[in-house]
Amino acid sequence: MGDPSGADGGIQAVYFDVSQLHHDPASNGDTWDYAWAANNALYSFNCDGRGYGKEGRNVSFNKLVGDRWNSLVGRSVNSMDYGRGGERGLNGSNWKTTGAASIDGVLYAFIANSWYGDQNAYGDPEPEHNTRQTVMNMSMIRSTDHGKTGPGMLLPITPIQCGRAANSVRRSL
Repeated sequence: MGDPSGADGGIQAVYFDVSQLHHDPASNGDTWDYAWAANNALYSFNCDGRGYGKEGRNVSFNKLVGDRWNSLVGRSVNSMDYGRGGERGLNGSNWKTTGAASIDGVLYAFIANSWYGDQNAYGDPEPEHNTRQTVMNMSMIRSTDHGKTGPGMLLPITPIQCGRAANSVRRSL
């Protein structure tokens, strides 16, 4: 931790100029969580859209490169095999990702089944109220090759299941 006064030359404040926000018309989708990899590229999942691909998907994986924020060029890396955009699986849910990180050359994210407000989540007899989105079966997933591996590209890694107050942590193999 640096000196909070900034006397050590550390970061004192960060400001975002929202007047400089930019939408790339070549991209499509929501929930773009970025990971900045060691190869200086940005990688991102998108949900409910085509990303930089040609076909809408529940989840797809993208790469952006460029020297400045306003000159980034994106392309689809993997359209993944988690269903077409908005398509619901046999249990009535679809897949969504959240969060992304690049750590020691490995990309990580969370993926989960999602239900929307008009559905009977978890087999409940009544639809969810207030159009909230609920999730189930959250898993951490990873890629060791920047998302290139074939359909379904990311492999589930060992989920940690916790008891009350994380007193009984165990790993599922």
